[in-house]
Amino acid sequence: MFRSDEGAYYATRRGVILSGEQLKLGMYKTVAAEDLPTLVELLHEQAKLN
Repeated sequence: MFRSDEGAYYATRRGVILSGEQLKLGMYKTVAAEDLPTLVELLHEQAKLN
């Protein structure tokens, strides 16, 4: 997870290759949000898709 110079938050999966099926389910290699609470919410949503 990192924060850009402009203040956006990013989280990227490392060492994982998502399959076509996982991508169709809505999983993302990287998620981004303008604030930390939103990023945490997005990460929880991604975890539910596993």
